[in-house]
Order: sequence, then C-alpha cells, then structure tokens
Amino acid sequence: MRLDCLTIPSYRNLQSFTIDFDECQATTVLIGRNGSGKSNLFEAIVEIFRELESGGPPPFAYILEYSCRDHKIRIDADPGRASKRLAISVDGTGITQAAFKQGLQDLLPNYIFAYYSGWSSRLERHFDRPTRKHYAAILNARHKQFPLRRMFFCRKEYSQLVLLAFFLEKTAAARDLLEKYLGIKGFVSALFVLKTPWWRGSGAPKKIQLEEGDARFWYARGAFKDFLDRLWECSLAPIRNSETVDRDVRRQGETTERLYLFV
Repeated sequence: MRLDCLTIPSYRNLQSFTIDFDECQATTVLIGRNGSGKSNLFEAIVEIFRELESGGPPPFAYILEYSCRDHKIRIDADPGRASKRLAISVDGTGITQAAFKQGLQDLLPNYIFAYYSGWSSRLERHFDRPTRKHYAAILNARHKQFPLRRMFFCRKEYSQLVLLAFFLEKTAAARDLLEKYLGIKGFVSALFVLKTPWWRGSGAPKKIQLEEGDARFWYARGAFKDFLDRLWECSLAPIRNSETVDRDVRRQGETTERLYLFV
C-alpha cells in the first residue's frame, strides 16, 4: 500500500493543502519546523482511514489517491455536499460505498499503525473508537480465536512487550536480530503485573461473566481468558495482592487488586 496524493481544503492549520508523495519510494519521511502541520497531517490520514473502515461519514473534505494490492483507489469526500458525499473509484471505475465496504480486505491496507514519542494523547484519541471495538471483539471471541485490528496505536507501555514478541518467532532472523544487535542470547524470566481490568466493573459479577468468565482473571472472557490461562500455566507461584495506588496527591489513594505472574 502506498499513498500517492492527498488534497485537503481545510483541516486545522492545513489550508488549501496538497501533498504529492513519491510513487517510486516505499517510505516517506516528513521533516519540518514545530507547528508546520506534520502532526495534523498524520491525524488527518488516521481520521480518513478510520472512517473508511467504519463506513462513517467523511470527517472533512479531502481527495485521496493511493495504491493498494495492485489497485488504484481515489476517494473524493466532502461532508458538505448535498448528495454523494463520498465518491469512490477503483482503477478508474466508480463504485458505491457499499461495494467499497464489501471489498475492504482488498481496498484498504492491513494495518494503520501509529506511534507518538511525545506526551500528547491527541493522536491516540483518534484510535479510541476502533480500539474499544477491538477490545469488545476480543472479549466476545470464541475459544482460541484472536481478532486482529486494522487501526493500531502503539502505547508507550507496549515497548515492554515488544522484546518478548521476538522470542515467539522461532526463526533465524529473530535470533540474529536479538543476538547481533541487542546482545541477547536467550530468555531467562519476566514478571507480569496485572491489575483489575476495565471489564470487571464494580459490584457482583454479571451473569455472562459467571457463565463464561474465569474468576482467576476478574472473569475474563474470550481471547483475554485464553491468553491469561496460558500465562498462568507458565508462571511460578502466582501472587494476588490488594494495593493502594496514589492517583493524585489531592485525593486519597485507590485500592486495586494486582496479580503477579513470574515466568
């Protein structure tokens, strides 16, 4: 997948804006001064693809041209138009929004991946809706199914898990990367600290939690349940403890339950 050209009449400080990407290069690097609109461009791209996937109305007017799986796609969007707010053509032929929705696997990239090294959460908030939808899909997944997501924002805490992922790849390339560039020859141990999750809520467990959930993991269901069960089986002497966590110096600490799994 490669972006070819994006035109935006008005989006924050991007006014009468057009960027023409080099179609001969697979990677694009944006360099500019603070306040020049780099972050706004990234946010605009995320919003565009988020709504294309969800089938929602266009968030603002734009014309986007991109290539994906040997297809040339052009999106002409304008929420201010009285009709046909989203005009889509594939390889020069116009298609309906319904046809585009049915062909998402061919017409959209597999992943929209973002990472922000600063402390602002503005970019991350654009991923909130698809992330909530993805978590719900995981919670309701059938046994040994793990739904994948197209919209992925890499939070800072994920960096602690990225290294472990290389040990899942039992390939020569993964071993070479760990040993050659990081000086790591093998896995020794890791401590997973889990806290009361959002799905637990407050009060007594719900009926569906009692029927399908695992009480060891705050009545986790779906793929959460399967993963945590595997982690539990690999851990040594799991420890559960209630602790007081200070959220704000102006308020009293909150009591939360934590589960320590040493692998």
